[in-house]
Amino acid sequence: MKKYLLALALLLISLSSIGQSVLGIPFGCSYEDVKQSLIKRNVGDNTWEQDGRIIVTNGYIGNIPFGLGVFYFQFKENKSYLSAAAFSDVELTAVEAKKKREEFAKAIRDKYFDSFTEYIDEKGFKRYEFGENPLNKEAPLGKIFIFHNKNEKKYDAVLYYGPIHYIEPNSDF
Repeated sequence: MKKYLLALALLLISLSSIGQSVLGIPFGCSYEDVKQSLIKRNVGDNTWEQDGRIIVTNGYIGNIPFGLGVFYFQFKENKSYLSAAAFSDVELTAVEAKKKREEFAKAIRDKYFDSFTEYIDEKGFKRYEFGENPLNKEAPLGKIFIFHNKNEKKYDAVLYYGPIHYIEPNSDF
């Protein structure tokens, strides 16, 4: 009986993740599958691997250009899972960052019109959240925000999907 309940739970989890994707790549895909998809689709000018991540420069998400894209994975034993992705333009002026944030927001709002919220964060920046995390109904699928690097007086506009935890984060740290 326990085996059947476990199988049913795994089936429900996998079904709830269906349809959640970025650049047409479903979350939960393996590192190798994501790498091959990015190469095949020619997403950006350069693609490389670093510290368990796949990095893309000068690409497009939909019709929106981005300077830097990073695909994050969770690893356990011999399996890997796409758990998050970030697309950004970095080292912008405040005006450029706001314009880019709104460009990301317009495109995402059209797709996630029924689950798109706007708020002001603790630092006074406008932020957006959208979608529903398929494995944590309390969390959004993604966020759009501006990161301020005060040392360089520059800003990054970020479109962030995730994290979707296929493997529970280690609670020891």
